[in-house]
Amino acid sequence: MANVNDYDLTDYIFKVLLIGDKNVGKSSILKQYVNNEFDAFCQTTIFVDYYTVTLQVNGKIVKLNIWDTAGEEKYHAVTDVYYRNAAGVILVYDQSSKQSFENVSKVWLEQVQRKAPEDCEMMLLGNKSDQTTAVPECDPSQLASLYSIPYYPTSAKLGSNVSTAFQHLATTLVRAHSAYDDVVCDPGSMPSFALHSFQPHHPCYQEEDGVCCYYA
Repeated sequence: MANVNDYDLTDYIFKVLLIGDKNVGKSSILKQYVNNEFDAFCQTTIFVDYYTVTLQVNGKIVKLNIWDTAGEEKYHAVTDVYYRNAAGVILVYDQSSKQSFENVSKVWLEQVQRKAPEDCEMMLLGNKSDQTTAVPECDPSQLASLYSIPYYPTSAKLGSNVSTAFQHLATTLVRAHSAYDDVVCDPGSMPSFALHSFQPHHPCYQEEDGVCCYYA
């Protein structure tokens, strides 16, 4: 975890989850985004991996705290806690696996609706676009349209649409939270989605705790 001093020039910090079935390429997507590399022998995630990425959105410095969660069913109960205070959730399926796509709606969307903050932003990624698809081309777009979320076909191997997708999500999060930049703290009136972001320069920022009372 980064030190509080590392956040001095940061305008927003958002917690983002990557979820989806085992072996859909969540870790590979993240490594492509963070390190611009592809590991064909990437090991299966146990519990969760954690990365922080800094980027600019409309002149604002944004940190994404990205949680790469385990896809195996036996870890589902353990990873429930990771949904807490999530500002964004990225649902990932493997385009070469129809089952992984079907599980987006059968398993993962149901989990998000039940466990994540109701106003978190979602995004759908169809990974392994460099391989032969087993999912009808129109199905992902229809699912994304049904839930009013953006959809990108991605390739962790080639890097296709990976950075674009994360930039899109970060831009959406900043747009959703920017209306509260100059609000004076009143926890009783604060909308729930504002609890997902951490603004070090907010007027009520507490130096001794390193957190704003809005976002603790």
